[in-house]
Amino acid sequence: MIRTKKRDPRQTLVPSKPFRKILHLLRLVGFTLALLILLFLFHLLTLGLPDQLTQKIAREARKKGLPVQIESIRLSPHRGWVLQNVRLYSQSPDDLKPLFATEKLYVFAWPDRWFTPAKTGWKISLYGKNSDISLGRAWDATLHSGSPFQTIDRLSASIHLQQNQLRLEDSALRWGGLRIRTSGQADFAKKTAKRSRPNVQTQAAQLANRFGAVPFEVEPEINIDFYIDSAAPEKTSLHADISNLPVTHNDLTLNPLSCKLALNQNHLSVTEIIARVKGGGALSGTFEMDIPAGTWKTALHSSGAHPDPVGALVGPGLQMWIDRASFTNQAPDIHVNLSYGGTQGSLKMDGTFSAKNLTTTGGPLDTLHVGMAYSNRLLTLAPIHASLEEQQFNGTVHVDFAQKIAQFDISTNQFPLVTIARILAPNRPSPLEHVAFNGSITSEARGQIDYGTWTNHIV
Repeated sequence: MIRTKKRDPRQTLVPSKPFRKILHLLRLVGFTLALLILLFLFHLLTLGLPDQLTQKIAREARKKGLPVQIESIRLSPHRGWVLQNVRLYSQSPDDLKPLFATEKLYVFAWPDRWFTPAKTGWKISLYGKNSDISLGRAWDATLHSGSPFQTIDRLSASIHLQQNQLRLEDSALRWGGLRIRTSGQADFAKKTAKRSRPNVQTQAAQLANRFGAVPFEVEPEINIDFYIDSAAPEKTSLHADISNLPVTHNDLTLNPLSCKLALNQNHLSVTEIIARVKGGGALSGTFEMDIPAGTWKTALHSSGAHPDPVGALVGPGLQMWIDRASFTNQAPDIHVNLSYGGTQGSLKMDGTFSAKNLTTTGGPLDTLHVGMAYSNRLLTLAPIHASLEEQQFNGTVHVDFAQKIAQFDISTNQFPLVTIARILAPNRPSPLEHVAFNGSITSEARGQIDYGTWTNHIV
């Protein structure tokens, strides 16, 4: 019987000498690779990519239609890659100033598929602060010096970039005192439609100048969703929610203004308008515009506000009649529809005007209700109903602002005739001021007043 010696389980196998050498060599190689990777990462974090590689990346971007200049690229432990002194230029030879310039732009890019990134696309995150912006030569020529719209205070965006398509999934920026959030899609074609860029730049700069002239009590916020087709600009659509936005037109200031805006195939509509008129009072309504034709229409309701907004929109002729009344006790209630046909003199208006406890050039009134219609510089006030205690006034007035003639047809019941004369012609003395009536007065009259020469004809 052959007996075998049992091995102690506590004993371990000792590798052979050649195997130990191979294992030691693998450890040295692994340590060396790890050290090289650490040194490479340290180089990327401190010195960045080699200058030749950086310029090659910029050249490839320019070949693909993105005219960009980059001074250097290094790695950031928090936000991906840091692009130093980035300059993005327009493809137009007339625009010498960069459209976008910043000292640091943080970029994090991740391919949809690692093996076919050119076919499947990239997901890109951008972040930057204190970036200079220009929309072109016409923009720079129109924008006021020192405008807050020359700089984007903060920018962050998530972009999905595919062949001939860009999807902006989430973008937030603070620009010119506005807080803007944007999402949308842009489709790019090799052949793009020609557009009048300088005109667009000028209009955008004029709009920025208006915003820059109004101080923001509360930071305005704009949420935008868009679609752009470079081959068919008429398909462009835009939807926006706007809040706390100040707007000025002539002497009219709406601050704040909130609304919903939609742009579809050159048709602009603004709904759910809610605004506070400077000096007190609320304004609400809707607005629609055909952009190529330049025509628009709006329906407004002003409650608790002075009627100056209507006068500011229509013109000095109507404003002259508005200025003949003061509303120190209670502002009027106004419903008005305005439309513009795109040519001079094509403004039209209709609506109602109601007020209580007002003062006119003729004296105080308890109530006043007026129906209004305006077209081609002709104003019709009908019906007109005014009261003062038990005294009543009814009538119609037609005013030709071009001829400076006012025609009227009135009837009164105990209403002072001198009050009517003062309202119609506040700057001219009336013989009625020297006539006293002991009993009740009932009268009817029609005629016209030429307030250009201050002559009249009354029947």
